Amino acid sequence: MTGQRPLTDMPRSIFLIGRDHRTLETLRRGLGGEVKPGPVEAQTFPLATAIVSPANAYGWMDGGIDSAYVTMFGNQIERRVQQEMHRLYGTDPLAGTNGMPLGEAFVIRTYPEGIAIPAGKPEWLIVAPTMIRPGRELAQGFARPAATPDVAAKAIEAALRVAVEAGIDRIAIPGMGMGTA
Repeated sequence: MTGQRPLTDMPRSIFLIGRDHRTLETLRRGLGGEVKPGPVEAQTFPLATAIVSPANAYGWMDGGIDSAYVTMFGNQIERRVQQEMHRLYGTDPLAGTNGMPLGEAFVIRTYPEGIAIPAGKPEWLIVAPTMIRPGRELAQGFARPAATPDVAAKAIEAALRVAVEAGIDRIAIPGMGMGTA
């Protein structure tokens, strides 16, 4: 993200989702947007055309809000996230090599081309990692946390930049780096 121009354009609507209302309120003041306190709620998604995955650098989606996304969109979303990470960054989740850099983001459709987006579900998923390894490895003591406020801020900025570049005007952002939403 170094050397990029400052973020001046923003999506028209930003929905901030999470349990830590104080942190969300701080984000709202900085970004604008509507705060949706509490866990991810299905009624938020019809309002957004894109949602953000705080992800890990290997695309494993078996914990936190990512597991809710897999439940919502099916296992295909994790496979497609990992395929796009591999295409863009050479990431190999099984070998644990070439993780996607923190502070970067990309966007994919929530369902493959040719499959209609079900009513009430966002069309786009923006992947913006806030940690290198999956949360389950942190819980088991195998990895160090990387979701510092600085990393979370860079992930949010990258997600917003990708949203603007893709013409996405309504985005739902979970509490990035705040733990399970």
